[in-house]
Amino acid sequence: MHNDGMNHHEAFFRTDHHWKPQTGRWAAKHILEILRNDYGWNVDPDVLESDRFEYVTYPEWFLGSQGKKVTLARIRPDDFTMMYPKARTLMHFEVLAEDVDRTGDFSILYNMEQVEVRDYYNKSPYHSYVFGDQALIKITNKQLHNGKHILIIRDSFSDVVEPFLSLGIEHLEAI
Repeated sequence: MHNDGMNHHEAFFRTDHHWKPQTGRWAAKHILEILRNDYGWNVDPDVLESDRFEYVTYPEWFLGSQGKKVTLARIRPDDFTMMYPKARTLMHFEVLAEDVDRTGDFSILYNMEQVEVRDYYNKSPYHSYVFGDQALIKITNKQLHNGKHILIIRDSFSDVVEPFLSLGIEHLEAI
């Protein structure tokens, strides 16, 4: 992060220990660069340049786990951003535990129920990304034919990395 001129404090939410979605996009781009430069994979990290996305920001929409502990009396909620590629996309997305099996544009990777209503204590906008912590997630980018398949042994930080990484990898599975 420091090599890329990023302030690591700004990479995280104030009220939560997780990366912001913008940081997840940065991490996915960095992973694609490593796969291309160090392993010779035919992937395009430029697909994750920040100017190739539209940003929808929900002001003061997210109260993370640390914020919930100190309550709204002591801290202001974070803004929360949903990011959408400007380019046309076609994805297939499966989350078996949620009975999700969808084909469509990039937005199918989001559980919009988590951001439809601002509810600090019963909703988690962070878990709108790939439906949050799941035992198995499968994403196929139906527009890519680079034959690349990646398996991620994940934790919750991956929620905001996997959707963006799927823009450069044909098949992504996360467990």
